[in-house]
Amino acid sequence: MDVLARLLAPLEPSVFFRETWERRHLLLRRSAPGHYASLLSLEDVEAVIRFIDAASPKPDVRVIRQTGERFEARPAPDQGIASLRDVHDAYSRGFTVVVNNVERRWAPVTELCRGLEAVFQSRVTANIYLTPRGAQGFPRHYDTHDVFVLQIAGTKGWRVYGARVPLPMPAPPDERPPLPASTDPGEPCELTSGDLLYIPRGHEHEARTETGSSLHLTIGVHVTRWADLLTDAVRHAAERDVRLREAVPPEWLHGGAPPRAVIDRLDDLLRGAAGVVDEHALLAERARKFLADRQPSVAGHFASLDRLPDLSAASRLRRRPHYTCVVAVRDGSATLRFGGNWIDAPERLAPQLSFVAANETFTPADLPGPLDETGKLVLVRRLVREGLLSIDEPGGDA
Repeated sequence: MDVLARLLAPLEPSVFFRETWERRHLLLRRSAPGHYASLLSLEDVEAVIRFIDAASPKPDVRVIRQTGERFEARPAPDQGIASLRDVHDAYSRGFTVVVNNVERRWAPVTELCRGLEAVFQSRVTANIYLTPRGAQGFPRHYDTHDVFVLQIAGTKGWRVYGARVPLPMPAPPDERPPLPASTDPGEPCELTSGDLLYIPRGHEHEARTETGSSLHLTIGVHVTRWADLLTDAVRHAAERDVRLREAVPPEWLHGGAPPRAVIDRLDDLLRGAAGVVDEHALLAERARKFLADRQPSVAGHFASLDRLPDLSAASRLRRRPHYTCVVAVRDGSATLRFGGNWIDAPERLAPQLSFVAANETFTPADLPGPLDETGKLVLVRRLVREGLLSIDEPGGDA
């Protein structure tokens, strides 16, 4: 929660979840231009684009422009930006530069997103938007994920509207249902450097610059919905209840079934599904999928590997930040899962693995249980090699 607390400061996260989350937008004005200085800068944007430019294809860099009723986007979905020079040229002609999936490429942003993932237990992504003066990128639209807008540099004027589709399900823009007419004038929100804007999914918004350029970072939170969990539950139930695996009668699909019969059948199947679902297995599978999809964060791993030969019972170890660790014991073995990785060990090592999962910093000597010093060092070396633990520099802070 510390990462979210820092992001929302001075607003308490508990107040945010109680009064704002999924309900309304929120503008935090800070009057602190350097608030995000350690996260990203204009020079960093060029470095990120150069990094992407070294590989091909490059679908994560785009340029977009909204002028009047016309929206332009380059390149085509199956193409890439040819060079950084092309990006500079498009920017000079009023295009907004978009860099997607920055959490995969820029360490400070990676750490922020991994910390937020530990809070929300959901996938968190980050995109850069660099807009020249007097320009607009996207037209008025809504997202199917929650958004935190971090104004890095410059000023940008936003207009945030209500949700004509409350909490929409994920779908590409061209597959979303037509929106009903709206007379909502929206609320203006001007962001300057250091400010933050939260927009719940489904709330329409648009933004443009006036007298100066703007650089902001959009953090997207892709939540797990109750509908997602229900889908998982029905699939779990279908593995145990053959009725859920039977075909729907073709005449029913053609509209030949009495409406009441369809409702009664669905009600019977849903009630039966609720009775056979193992809620612990259901949530554990969702957690495993979440962990498997996360990108590992192993900054400083080379240095830890260099220190392995000098590892002792008194060495200070640290569990890498923002990893969510889960220990499961089954059929005589213990499994430690973290960041899409897992380590299998004999069941007798479950107490030691659970200790590692619960403590951010410790020494090999602190490990509980009857393991001797040699056994503790063997286990710790493996956890270091796998990237879960790092070894502090000798003489560093405890």
